[in-house]
Amino acid sequence: MKGFQRVVIENFQSHGRTEIDLTDGLNVFVGPSDSGKSAILRALRWLLYNQPRGSDFIRAGKDRCRVALTLTDGVTIVRERSPSVNRYTLRDPDGNERVFEGFGGNVPLEVMEAHGMHPLKMDTDWNLPAQFGTQLEGPFLLSETGGVKAKSIGRVSGAHLIDLALQSTAKDQKNLAVEMRHLSREVERLDEALKPYAPLPEQVRVLAQSESRYAEAKKKEEVLNRLLHLRESWALCKEKKKKTRRQLDSLESLPMLESRLTGMEEGLRRTKELLRIRRQFHDHRRERERTEKVLKETARCEEAELGLQDLGEAVRRLASWVELRERHSTILREREGLIRLRDEAKQADAISVDAWEERLQRLRKLERLSPRLKQLSRTRRNWEGWIKRTEHLPAKEMERITADMERLRTLRGASDRLTDLRRRLSEGKKFRRQKEEEMETGVRLLVDAFRRLGRCPTCGSPVNGDVVEHIMEEVGGGWSRAAAGTENQRDEGQTG
Repeated sequence: MKGFQRVVIENFQSHGRTEIDLTDGLNVFVGPSDSGKSAILRALRWLLYNQPRGSDFIRAGKDRCRVALTLTDGVTIVRERSPSVNRYTLRDPDGNERVFEGFGGNVPLEVMEAHGMHPLKMDTDWNLPAQFGTQLEGPFLLSETGGVKAKSIGRVSGAHLIDLALQSTAKDQKNLAVEMRHLSREVERLDEALKPYAPLPEQVRVLAQSESRYAEAKKKEEVLNRLLHLRESWALCKEKKKKTRRQLDSLESLPMLESRLTGMEEGLRRTKELLRIRRQFHDHRRERERTEKVLKETARCEEAELGLQDLGEAVRRLASWVELRERHSTILREREGLIRLRDEAKQADAISVDAWEERLQRLRKLERLSPRLKQLSRTRRNWEGWIKRTEHLPAKEMERITADMERLRTLRGASDRLTDLRRRLSEGKKFRRQKEEEMETGVRLLVDAFRRLGRCPTCGSPVNGDVVEHIMEEVGGGWSRAAAGTENQRDEGQTG
């Protein structure tokens, strides 16, 4: 059994703060009256059994009270109460705490298990704390009435179970008697209520016969509906048979129509091919007319180009002559200056060596320029002769020559573009023929593969000779239309 080791009381009735260390065995509190001995017992009863209830035991002038009990196993139970707090705190020897609130007038089971002082349950609403006595209370059960003593002894010996069983049995008998009376009255009421339904079994039998007849009628109706549906289907089949017979009669001439359709398709294909050839012919004719026009306009390009070359050479020579004439004038002025310096040098009595060296260098430079001067003189004479030959030409004639030269440059550019366009056209036609040959080879290989397989490798549908011929015709038509469209685009590009 667990024992008490220490009690701490705070603000409980007359105790402000009281700490009591208890020993093993009997502990006796001795003191004058009204010194708080009974308050210690009431504090312990309040902590162990949550009695008394309320907050009247809080010390006057304080707003809270607290009682802590430490057991011999190291567990501490703390009970706290204030106007806003009502809790138990259970602290184990390791210092871990558990807080309990909202338990009402009972004691939390964990707290009761901690101290182990369970009250003795005497009745459904009466518990007797056998381990705890109050002030001026006699020894256990001696001061109690005979009924309490009997209940206590019965509780201790287990006889209370027989009493409880007897009480429960009597209660159950009473409840069963009441229920039997109620059920008897209910049976009488139901028998009275069932009297109007006495002929119900006969009506049920008649209803079953009616249901069976109705089911039979439903089956016959279904058979009738099926027969009507079959009659309608038979009439439709007869009508379809007549229509099919008429269609078969009308299809007797189908082979002839097929041959005609084949001829019409062949004629349509040849018509498409002739139209394509006709478009190509018109396109080639327009291209030829444009080419002849360009060739006619550029017929004298070579003569104009030669004249332009001569004129350009003359212009370049003229510009070079003007430049050489200016340089010749500069050299003549420098020569005259040197001559003057030489004359002055002859008359001078004494001239420094540096001045002579400088004049000697200038003289050598002039000697180096002498061949260039002779060449410029010859170029000047040539340009003077050319100017004399062209000075009789009027200004308008010069402007015309200049315009002709500009036009000649434009025609030369057009001629270069025409040559490049012809070259590209020839290469394009060659490329088109090459690709057509490659596509024809690929189509032949594809057709051979279709003929070997006998069905399409993509969708799995059968491929016969007519389908293969149709594929070849479609591919051929695509080539021709693509080629015609390409040539039309090229012709439009050349025209633009």
